[in-house]
Amino acid sequence: MNIPTFLRKELTWSRHRLLTIAILFLVVPGVFAAGTVFFEHTLPENAPVAVVPASDNVSQNSLDIARAGVTFTSDPRIVNSFETASRQLQREQVYAIIEVPPNIGAPNATATIDVYIDGRITIFRLPSRAIVSGLSTSLDQVVAGEVDTDRHVIGQKASLSEYMLPTFLMLVVMLAAFVYLPTLLAREAHVLDRLRTKSSIQSVVAAKLLFVSVLIVVSIGVMYLVGVLLGYSLEPLSLIAVGVYLLTFLTLASLASAVSFVTRFSTAGRVSSVAIFLALIPLSNLAYPAGFFSPLSKTIARLNPLHYSMIIARTALLKESRVAVFADWLGVLLAITLACIGILTLSIRYYEWES
Repeated sequence: MNIPTFLRKELTWSRHRLLTIAILFLVVPGVFAAGTVFFEHTLPENAPVAVVPASDNVSQNSLDIARAGVTFTSDPRIVNSFETASRQLQREQVYAIIEVPPNIGAPNATATIDVYIDGRITIFRLPSRAIVSGLSTSLDQVVAGEVDTDRHVIGQKASLSEYMLPTFLMLVVMLAAFVYLPTLLAREAHVLDRLRTKSSIQSVVAAKLLFVSVLIVVSIGVMYLVGVLLGYSLEPLSLIAVGVYLLTFLTLASLASAVSFVTRFSTAGRVSSVAIFLALIPLSNLAYPAGFFSPLSKTIARLNPLHYSMIIARTALLKESRVAVFADWLGVLLAITLACIGILTLSIRYYEWES
């Protein structure tokens, strides 16, 4: 047999796999090409920062002057108190706090604006210098008096390696949900109908979710142990960290499994799961601050539950945290997990009905 013969065979095969080919070679490239619109900047120009008064004597004009000074390097918002801004900094709702003293716009005034950043958000430490520099330059141009800017790092500085460990652990969770579990289900698809006579498909899937969840816990332990052995400054492994990774896995695994059942374990379904996995990485801002690349990327990330899961997990592993700080987010994530499990249940019912 020669090459033209094999090419005809490939063409015949492709006619039976049109959906898979369309997803892999048409939809995925199109989505990835469209995804490039999220990347507009090489330095953050839209990361949210808080502008707060240092005392009750600070005028609105002083706050407006400071806010205007960082408009080109960030997305400033006025916050009423330093305490509120500190909570937002811990939750990564803002990435810097700009504390404004009274009367910075007054003639012959001498004042110092303090800029605070979180030392654990490693990837924002260098860009924060650009914010401080831009603020200083802007004030020199519009303020008659002398205004200095001081940059302060809150908490211990984390290395880039320490900062990335929670992110890589989240990628392991996503791989298990979007790649390993759908592959496992596809390999056993032929026995599901036989199992229905002895048990329910829901029980089979629940057992697989439970088993892989245990493997996720093992992975968390392994990566944490490696981090400790490498000398990383990590917080003690807490229920918050383990819990949010497990909630994230159950949410994503339920969605990926639902895709598998709706597509009847086809190759198209598995390709779709991998495509979703790859798309979620940039759409969730797992490592970079929201608004680092563009306003659109910030908007998408802030609407993405995975973005909040990553913030909670990173905080639990790198900073001293309390459940109360993220109680509202954890409640929403739990509700989303239950909703995704409900979607999985409906997809199984659809699969049984189609069978």
